[in-house]
Amino acid sequence: MVKEAKKHPRAHFRARPPSEMASADSILLDEVAAERLTGFSRNTFRVWRRTARGPTLVKVGRTIRYRRSDLLAFVNEHAVSPEAYAAGLREKLAVRDER
Repeated sequence: MVKEAKKHPRAHFRARPPSEMASADSILLDEVAAERLTGFSRNTFRVWRRTARGPTLVKVGRTIRYRRSDLLAFVNEHAVSPEAYAAGLREKLAVRDER
């Protein structure tokens, strides 16, 4: 009698070709991972959701996720050069001094 080879419990799963695999930028992150990536607290993300601000999110049922690419784009959209930042501060101070 010949023994049948034991199948791996996940043998029915097949490896996906690269064209079907998710790119690193389309991976969905939870609040904890988003916090680690951006440095913003989970509470900040919650406030942004309540006030309709912040990065684009994906909501399925009660689950909230963020695409890595959306988080990075949001951070990049708010990047300010040091010169522009200093000019804005000078403008605010000038307005305050006029009062």
